[in-house]
Amino acid sequence: MIAIRVENVFKSYVSQSKDRRVQALGGVSFELQSGEILGVVGESGCGKSTLTRIVAGLERPDSGAVFIQDSPLQPIPLFNSKDRIRVVQLVFQDPYSSLNPRQTVFQTIHEVVKIYEPILTRDEQVARVNQLLSQVGISSDLGSRYPHQFSGGQRQRICIARSLAANPEILILDEPVSALDVSVRAEIINLLLDLKEKLNLTYIFVSHDLEIVKHVSDKIVVMLKGEIVESGTWTEIMDTPKNDYTKSLIAAIPVMNQF
Repeated sequence: MIAIRVENVFKSYVSQSKDRRVQALGGVSFELQSGEILGVVGESGCGKSTLTRIVAGLERPDSGAVFIQDSPLQPIPLFNSKDRIRVVQLVFQDPYSSLNPRQTVFQTIHEVVKIYEPILTRDEQVARVNQLLSQVGISSDLGSRYPHQFSGGQRQRICIARSLAANPEILILDEPVSALDVSVRAEIINLLLDLKEKLNLTYIFVSHDLEIVKHVSDKIVVMLKGEIVESGTWTEIMDTPKNDYTKSLIAAIPVMNQF
C-alpha cells in the first residue's frame, strides 16, 4: 500500500526584500510504500524542510498535491479530526528547543496521551506514558525531571516517545541526529530502526549527510535547489550515481564507516 504520494508540488516564498518570490520547491514528486524508509538528502536550503512541512500538513503547497494513504492531505488548520493529524508525526532536529522547558517529561508525553487516548482512565494514561518512555529507553522513574536535566540523546528519545504517543503510522524525521554527539547518533538510529520494525512505521528520514541516509533508507531522493535531481534505491544511488551533485556527495563520505 502506498503510504505517501507527492505529485508535482511547487512552493515559493516572498523574499526578505519583498520584491520577488523565491522558489523553495519546483515540481517535487515521489511515492513511498507503507513500511519503507525514504531518505531525503541535500544541502541546506535545498527544500528538504519545506517538503517535510508540506507532507506533515503544516504548510499548503502553491500547486500540486500530497496524498496520505490515498487521501488528499489538507493543512492541519482545516482538519476536522484528530485521526488525520495522528497519521503523520514529526521528530525535529533540535530536541531541546522542541520540548517545553517548563514541563516535566511525564507532563510532556501525558499531554499527548490525554488528547489521543481520552477513553483511558488516569491510571491507564500513566501506564501508557511509562510504556512509551520504556520503548525509547528512558526509565519511568525519570518522568518527574525537566528537559534540561537530560543529555541530548535522552531528549531526542523523549521527543520520539512524544511522537509515538499519537500512535502514528508515518514519522517524518527532520535531521534527527545532526544536533547530537557522534557517540550517540548510532544509538538513536538503531532505536528508530527497532521501533520501525516493532510498530510497522513508515519513515521519511531527512538529512544533509548521505553517509547516515544510506544506512537507514530503502529509497533515496537527492534534492538540489528545490528539485529532486536523482532518486532510487540506496544501492542504485551509491553504485551508479548519474547526477554530478550526487557524485560529489558520495565523494565527500569519509572512508571510515562511523556505524
